[in-house]
Amino acid sequence: MRDPGWRAEEAGKVARRATEWAETHQKRFQHDFPAISTYLPVMGEPDLEFYNKHYGFLPVHLTGERMTVGRAHPRRCRFCGKQGPDVTFLKEAHALPEMVGNKTLFSLHECDACNELFGRTIEYHFGRWTGFQRTTSAVTGKNGVPQYQSKDGNVQWDVGAEGANIVFKGDIGPVKVDVEGRKVTISGEVQPYIPRFAYKCLVKMALSVMPEEDVAHFAYAFPWLREVDPAKDRHPGGFFRVMQSFTNGFKPFRWPTYILLRRKNDGDEIPHYSFVLAWGNYSHQIFIPFSAKDAHLRGRQITLPPFPNLYESDPARKVTRWDDDLGSLEKTEVKVQTVTYHMDSIVEKPITPAPETPLEPRG
Repeated sequence: MRDPGWRAEEAGKVARRATEWAETHQKRFQHDFPAISTYLPVMGEPDLEFYNKHYGFLPVHLTGERMTVGRAHPRRCRFCGKQGPDVTFLKEAHALPEMVGNKTLFSLHECDACNELFGRTIEYHFGRWTGFQRTTSAVTGKNGVPQYQSKDGNVQWDVGAEGANIVFKGDIGPVKVDVEGRKVTISGEVQPYIPRFAYKCLVKMALSVMPEEDVAHFAYAFPWLREVDPAKDRHPGGFFRVMQSFTNGFKPFRWPTYILLRRKNDGDEIPHYSFVLAWGNYSHQIFIPFSAKDAHLRGRQITLPPFPNLYESDPARKVTRWDDDLGSLEKTEVKVQTVTYHMDSIVEKPITPAPETPLEPRG
């Protein structure tokens, strides 16, 4: 098993210091939290030179090789600060959710209680936010690739390892097919979710894979992650932005990939840390909040370029970018999302009705 961290020197001592710091400041958190302000990132144009100049970065591609983050001895939960026998570590905790295709990267520093808490709260809402994206990107999660069927049953979108199979029955209003242009545009529903919880899930991923020596700088983030009552999350927001991209083609990011970006010079007026996650056709980038090293940025509005993905300069690919504000604590209404795919070929096939099963004679 391989640890994808930068280095492991003094990892145990740093982890203990980080936990002690978090426990010491746990009582202060509710009082200080509303006063914490931070920078507001504004998306610019992709700029690799900017990141080469200002950040050191660690890309990790998850393939078939099993990897772990954290230490096997002693086992201490990074998120609640507890260790055995107060908590157990019986479950295999995924460092990144399995729903984005992670089958191989596991965390040794997430206890069973935190794993269960995050699974039914922030990961649940991240799953709702990305459900339609994961279907059209053929991302294999815990239960395989999620299938999509329109509410009226007229459109079924089923994506497998070889490509997309779209079945139309009757009215195909949600689907536009351009046979000559080999394009299919499909609209689907995104089920209600709490945006800030989806954002918290991205922060949780980043903190799961962050090297031990940097965790202490984000001590405020851990109780904030564990606060899953929207009425008690009193942060006014302002920085809950996610820079996103869609790369055309069938599943360009076959394996989930994450990139940690750490500021080289703490005097620079840019955020301490950024996290990029790419899977299927999509990428998400956040600037991780609550770093003690970002005190000089409080109240600032900073224009930051997205980190370009590896297909940015490929003329055969089209990369579309946008950013979302996930600061709301109100559950969304059902939304409609649209995605356009350029196909190698489009074949129209009639639907063959299933043969009727004859009734068995009653005795």
